[in-house]
Amino acid sequence: LFAREFPGGVNWRQAAGRLGFHRFRPGNAAKWIGIGIVAYIAFAIIYVSIFGEPKQDDIAGDFGPVWSQILLIVILAPLSEEICFRGMLFGGFRTRFNLPVAAIGAGLVFGALHFSTGPSAVPQLMVLGAIFAVVYDRTESIWPPIIFHAINNAYVLIVLNS
Repeated sequence: LFAREFPGGVNWRQAAGRLGFHRFRPGNAAKWIGIGIVAYIAFAIIYVSIFGEPKQDDIAGDFGPVWSQILLIVILAPLSEEICFRGMLFGGFRTRFNLPVAAIGAGLVFGALHFSTGPSAVPQLMVLGAIFAVVYDRTESIWPPIIFHAINNAYVLIVLNS
């Protein structure tokens, strides 16, 4: 299905490939997700020790029952946000800039667009967005940052619901 040309000349396999939908090596992905988690936790510890616990609105309850929160926050948000921020934004930045500049740029936009959930959480989300970009770059697939993002959101959802 994806290999067919559709009206207007869109080749869906190529379009998905440009967004990063490639197979990945599980061992390499696990390594980079693990590095990302450790880097993010280290940054969060330092950030909280300097600035205190960030205040973030609990929007999960607005999404209805737990099953819909899981669908929206743990599955659909990581998928859609990674396509947008890593597949499109970071992918575009990466064609023009080196990895650190592209990752920081995409992370800044990712964090800034989460401002409405709580301004004090924005710096941490900027760093998390940059880390997602590095995972994407190093694994050459959008799937590992989607998985990492889903793990992060699942953790947050569990903490909020406990």
